[in-house]
Amino acid sequence: MNDKVKIEKGEKYLTTAKSLSDIIKALPLNNEENQKLITGILTHMEAGRTEAYMQGVKDALTTDLPERIEKYLNEGNGVQNYS
Repeated sequence: MNDKVKIEKGEKYLTTAKSLSDIIKALPLNNEENQKLITGILTHMEAGRTEAYMQGVKDALTTDLPERIEKYLNEGNGVQNYS
């Protein structure tokens, strides 16, 4: 059984990845330094994505989620209620 959830990479993710790649290419790094930087960035990104996913699952399973969403929307966030 795979213990990781595959999170799709969207348009913004791919666009910013290309931008970051261009920045890294311009740095005066040797191959070892470049590999160390890339490994560190990928490790950091995976940790952030995993934690964000877990937070989303936790929020979805929280019993007061509907109330929190209503409060969030009533504070002027998200879609406005014009009725």
